[in-house]
Amino acid sequence: MCEYAIQICYLAKREEVTIEDVYQFIMRSPSTFQQVGSSEFKANSPCFAMLRQAEANLKGATEARLYKQAATFFLAEALQLGDKARGAAISQVSAVLSPFLQSPLYETVCCEESDFSPLMAITGKCVAMDFPVMSLGDGGRFLQTLITAQVTEAALSRPKPTHMTLVVRDELQMITRESSKEVADLSTARSQKLAFISGCQSIPTLQSAMGGNQAEQDLHSVFSNYSTKLVLSTACSRTAEYFSQAWGQCRDQFVSVSESKEEEELDLLNMLTGNDRLLFSVSEQLVPRCPPDAFLRLRRGGKSNRLLVDAFLCQAGRTYGPDGSPFKLVTFKQI
Repeated sequence: MCEYAIQICYLAKREEVTIEDVYQFIMRSPSTFQQVGSSEFKANSPCFAMLRQAEANLKGATEARLYKQAATFFLAEALQLGDKARGAAISQVSAVLSPFLQSPLYETVCCEESDFSPLMAITGKCVAMDFPVMSLGDGGRFLQTLITAQVTEAALSRPKPTHMTLVVRDELQMITRESSKEVADLSTARSQKLAFISGCQSIPTLQSAMGGNQAEQDLHSVFSNYSTKLVLSTACSRTAEYFSQAWGQCRDQFVSVSESKEEEELDLLNMLTGNDRLLFSVSEQLVPRCPPDAFLRLRRGGKSNRLLVDAFLCQAGRTYGPDGSPFKLVTFKQI
């Protein structure tokens, strides 16, 4: 329903189409075959006016086919779904679009002219969005996801990319998209000079946002496509355990020494050099390269740490140091 409504409104108004146009078209769409054939609908309905305008603006066979599919859906197919099915569909559409019809999002997405284009972010410009989810709710989350999708699609569709495009998302768990789409974008981004920097508090936080226990495979699919990871101090045992296991184990030697307690005759040499009955044992054991408790010892910044922050850095296919460690400790200073 959303897809076909967008097609009709775009064919009618082109670049001047707004989300309010799409919303009003769906809300005013006919509910019965009698309404479709009525003179009142043809004379006064904004839905019918948009259909007529779209039909008048068609360019080429492709647009004609799109128009026929969309118009047939609203004037015939949707009417055969039944009142309950049609009502449920309209309710879901309304739930998605209605947050954009309220301030301050209305002034951003329902204006006829905008100085923003996804092309800005892929041609060397820096675009910053101030739509906090905590204050704007679903509207802020939807808008951030929408802009990210637009920029991503624009970057991936470039035949010969010339600029590096970087998408930075904090608190990924609040604005993550469908996992299969995330994986598809991440897996093809490198060849198109597209990179993502995403931050989240912990692995359980991200998994909960993606669907809970049922989303474990989706979580790993998304997570594995981030080749570079920077892990700061965390009190989450599962997050610490995840990276501890991912970085593997190494061999460590243990030496134990014990002294014989048997009574010995007085020996001048032993008095000068020490007891010659010391027992040594040497053993090897596999231990984690980075034990989980190491994440608790990382500095968190602030005055107590002289603004220093520690983190473990790892990058797929890269090792550090003479022992070939898959991670290394890095330190940076807060500004």
